[in-house]
Amino acid sequence: MKQTHPSNLWKPWGRPLFVLLTFLVSTMALAQYGGSIRGNVTDQTGALIPGATANGASFTDTVPAPAIWLDRLHGDPHVIGKTLQLSGEMRTIVGVLEQGVEFPAQGPVVYAPMQPAGKSKGLMAGGFALALARLKPGITVPQALTDVRGYLEHLPKNDGVSGKDLVIVPMGRYLTGSLQTPLLAMLGAVCVLLTIACANAASLQIARAIERLPEMQVRSALGASFSRMLQQLLVESLILSFSGAAVGSLVAIAVVSAMRHAYAGQFARFQELAVHPEVLAAMAVLAVVTGLLASLAPVFSTRRRTMAGAGGARRTTTPRNRASAMLVTIQITLTCVLLVVCGLFVRTFLALRQVPLGFDPHHVTTLVTMPKSSGQSPEALRQASTLLLHRLEALPGVEAAAMQTSIPFSNFYYYLNGTTDISGRAYQKNDAAFYSVVSSSFVRASGIQLLKGRGFLPEDDSTADMVALVNQAFVDKFLGQRNPLGVSMKMHRDPGDKDSDVPVTQSYTIVGVVQNELQGSDIASAFQPMIYLDDLQLPRDSQLLEIYNMVSEFAIRSSLSQAVLEKEIRGGMKQAAPEMAEMELHPMEQDIEASLEQRRLALRLISGFGATALVLAAIGIYGMLAYTVNSRRREIGVRMALGSSRTGVSQLVLRQAARMVAWGLIPGIAGAWAAEHWVRSFLFGVKPLDPLAVTLSAAILGLTAAIAAAVPAWRAAKVDPMEILRVE
Repeated sequence: MKQTHPSNLWKPWGRPLFVLLTFLVSTMALAQYGGSIRGNVTDQTGALIPGATANGASFTDTVPAPAIWLDRLHGDPHVIGKTLQLSGEMRTIVGVLEQGVEFPAQGPVVYAPMQPAGKSKGLMAGGFALALARLKPGITVPQALTDVRGYLEHLPKNDGVSGKDLVIVPMGRYLTGSLQTPLLAMLGAVCVLLTIACANAASLQIARAIERLPEMQVRSALGASFSRMLQQLLVESLILSFSGAAVGSLVAIAVVSAMRHAYAGQFARFQELAVHPEVLAAMAVLAVVTGLLASLAPVFSTRRRTMAGAGGARRTTTPRNRASAMLVTIQITLTCVLLVVCGLFVRTFLALRQVPLGFDPHHVTTLVTMPKSSGQSPEALRQASTLLLHRLEALPGVEAAAMQTSIPFSNFYYYLNGTTDISGRAYQKNDAAFYSVVSSSFVRASGIQLLKGRGFLPEDDSTADMVALVNQAFVDKFLGQRNPLGVSMKMHRDPGDKDSDVPVTQSYTIVGVVQNELQGSDIASAFQPMIYLDDLQLPRDSQLLEIYNMVSEFAIRSSLSQAVLEKEIRGGMKQAAPEMAEMELHPMEQDIEASLEQRRLALRLISGFGATALVLAAIGIYGMLAYTVNSRRREIGVRMALGSSRTGVSQLVLRQAARMVAWGLIPGIAGAWAAEHWVRSFLFGVKPLDPLAVTLSAAILGLTAAIAAAVPAWRAAKVDPMEILRVE
């Protein structure tokens, strides 16, 4: 009988172990990144407290971050004591922060003492403030929230500060956003891959041990002790494990480096991604443990069979085949989990692509400007922004241009929300809507559809009665079947509020209804009730107008090429608003694509895990069937001698593969349903067990199993019955 060389049985599972360790070390590096974040939250709890001030700064003038010092000050070692211009004022540099400081944002940052707000403005200039606080040892976040709210309630009423809107956010959540939960889900995928690889290794180790039984029996007959044979098997496992860990570590370093360069500017703290020495050490230990555990069953199986002799080996072949088949079935089950989750991610991404935005982003460029000097009056800022808007509208090739406080998907988007009194409706505590201050050409520039009534007109100026546009979500929530046109509204005033406590005291009438448009930068978010106010109608002293001009956001619709349009816009800025600084200038579609980047990254990672698991499962199926065909050559030869066709023999092997896939799919689908809990925050527009995702996953697994079984089935069909009978 033709025997398979023992070394050939190492090859099917050496490669998957290398691939596993590559992904394992890569994702463990991400876990290290997540772990350092959790450490920051625990060791130095920070809080962002709207409503507090930072007048007690510990530095006296300006402290630049390393990026400013290296890039713009050229790493000057004598920079201390020199001056730089900041918001139109000369500031003295008193220090440079250490490398790695990335707060409150990545990139060039200059830290300067906050200027105390004037008495007329109270503590919150513009209606809000942010502060960073370190909690004392033993103080919890709820205790701090109670203490600060009590302090704010005792401030003079004219400060305009209330503790009811106070929010404390842990620093870790502020820095990482919603990345920590997805990273933990990715770590779970790595554990699944590790289990698949262990099952793969154990299955093929059993097959290899059975193939080497004659060798071990000869060694035992010649006097070799069990401990000596055990030492040989363990050393071989250790060599393979260390080789896989070494190759996987090198590839992991390259993968992590590529991820750091690709995503450092898009996600919080991704510039800190690295394969840390302690992670490499942990992976080396894990590789050794995995290799040893995978070899334990074959080691003791070899001892029993060696002691039982050749006959014992033949009698125990069938149970060992069943054990290997069970391990392969486990691989198929776990692979099914990853494939279904990957299918859910793909379906989610496609669903997000089809979400109606409510406006037309094509050929729209977003421009965001801020004043270069903080000392300009609100009226001067308003005049500069209005002059720039008129200049943009007059540019050749520009169809329309508009200003808006909340341009969707802008990096400078901020919410303006408040409670509203609606005529004909009794006020309820939750009658709140989002406000957006826009210029008259808002409807035409954004491409939003006007469903009822009219848009803003040039004659809607400060001398006319105030009018407003609302979206369909506002009508559905507050007006129901009422005709919205002509309904009067005004901002709600709590008992005891003065005129200065309300941004706009006048009432305004609904003159038009527009379709719902997405707000913010989350394309999966629900439509919110919106009220649009014309900036020309706002009172000069309105807080909304002050916020409106604090950061000027423009939407420019034009058919010009992007390069030509940007050149024209920058030229218009130099002429109409030289005191304004450009903060953002790019197509709106670019911002929309950026909003999908986090889900795109998750899709790429889970797809990589799914593909790796599929390869591992295919190798396991192939190795198992190849061993089965080799061990059943005598049976196959006898079957063919008794009249069985080559097609029938091939179908025998394929049916065995089909049984393993079928038994693996049932628990795999159940496991995918359980795994959906961990990735639910990433799903949109799909059911937990989407029928299409499950069907495609089953089809891919079936096709992979058929391909993996094709070669063993072909080899089984090529068995020569005469050769087998001659041996017998």
